[in-house]
Amino acid sequence: MDIMEFLARPTNMACHNLLRHNEMPAGTSQLLGHGLNFCVKPASTNDMTLHTFNRLEKDIRRMWALRGKDEDDDYNPAIYLKSDYVFKPAPIHIEQALEAFKTRVKQKLFQLQRQRLRKPKCNLSPPSMNLMEHLKNNNIYIVVHGDKNLGPCILERSFYIYKGFAEHLGNETNYKPLSARAVHCKQRGLQYLFRDWMSSSSRDNVRTTPWSTSA
Repeated sequence: MDIMEFLARPTNMACHNLLRHNEMPAGTSQLLGHGLNFCVKPASTNDMTLHTFNRLEKDIRRMWALRGKDEDDDYNPAIYLKSDYVFKPAPIHIEQALEAFKTRVKQKLFQLQRQRLRKPKCNLSPPSMNLMEHLKNNNIYIVVHGDKNLGPCILERSFYIYKGFAEHLGNETNYKPLSARAVHCKQRGLQYLFRDWMSSSSRDNVRTTPWSTSA
């Protein structure tokens, strides 16, 4: 790293090692010390632009397909998983405008790349980038937020799952264990409620349909 990057390094890096049986991978303290909100600067904008274009295309097609639908005021995106449903292309004039927009952005990026004297440098070293990819889909380790904003913690995934069950689902003060018979009764009750709701919704739709009314 050059002198400016060396002097700009954070000095309050914090990483907590809660591993019980495994050693922490080399470089973990330096990587996690940046914090879990650290933004990695890519060495190139090509991949980032491709991701942005794909997302823009899906969002535009979704908004066109769902236009005119009533919005849910209680919708909270944090508690919903993003759907993998693929919407059909929008009308031709919208698709052409989208392609023209992407072409103009690509042309502007190409001009900026030619004018740039220095290539952008990633703000993580190659070993840290490799370690980040290694930890992302690792079955042994898991990285979580520490309580009271104490920084990232690394621990065994199996121990993390065990503690989750022991302290939450296994806490009989907050959760009541159900027998197999009780679970079956609860499931049957939910099925009856769902069928009743479906029936009432169907009746309401029939009442509000113009061609269902008598002359």
